[in-house]
Amino acid sequence: MGKMLKDRIAIITGAASGIGKASALLFSEEGAKVVIADLNEQAGNEVVQLIKNNGGEALFVKADVSSEEDIKNVIEQTVEKFGGIDILYNNAGIVQQERPFEEMTTEEFKKIMDINLFGPYYGSKYALPYLEKSKHAVILTTASVASFNAQKRIIGYCVSKAAVNMLSNCMAKELGKKGIRVNTINPAVTLTPLLGTVSEKKLAGAVRGIPLGRVAQPEDQARVALFLVSDLAGYVSGQNVRVDGGV
Repeated sequence: MGKMLKDRIAIITGAASGIGKASALLFSEEGAKVVIADLNEQAGNEVVQLIKNNGGEALFVKADVSSEEDIKNVIEQTVEKFGGIDILYNNAGIVQQERPFEEMTTEEFKKIMDINLFGPYYGSKYALPYLEKSKHAVILTTASVASFNAQKRIIGYCVSKAAVNMLSNCMAKELGKKGIRVNTINPAVTLTPLLGTVSEKKLAGAVRGIPLGRVAQPEDQARVALFLVSDLAGYVSGQNVRVDGGV
């Protein structure tokens, strides 16, 4: 069996660490040319070097996904370097500092929406003309199980991820006729740098609620992401796939 993503061009946002990094390494192993879009220049270039050391092709582009201009630049540099786009993985996101609803500022709520929702919107919008030319076009976005289950003290995060699922579902309905598949991956608690903002008490409570008895590793999510962007999932679109250990 050949490589699942041989010669496909994939943009992954937030790929300097966590799920994005694990996905970038795995996609590359399966033959993809990978663009690492992230704010962390040092870590992003380290991922590029890991890919190159393993014989792959990769490019780092510094980008704030809440910036429309930065996303346009990622798209332009990708096309200039590799000639097109087959896969857009909108993975970048932030979690919310836990606080009661009435204490959350307008600025905080807006920032969460700018990154978690507008980031995928911008990416999808500006990648679309190139995805339309691909025979293997896929848009994948990282949402969260928090999008399904209302939670206290992280309202902005829950709402942003629920919106991401609906954005993707609507795009799947509209873009299917263009041959573009659109899905989301919805992780439960995953051991990434973002967990640094989650209290140990909340993390321990989350583990107790997971039937498989452990939090996810980034690679657990990356393997499902690989399936969803590959031809193995060629008839899967408009789905919000939970990768949650049975929660």
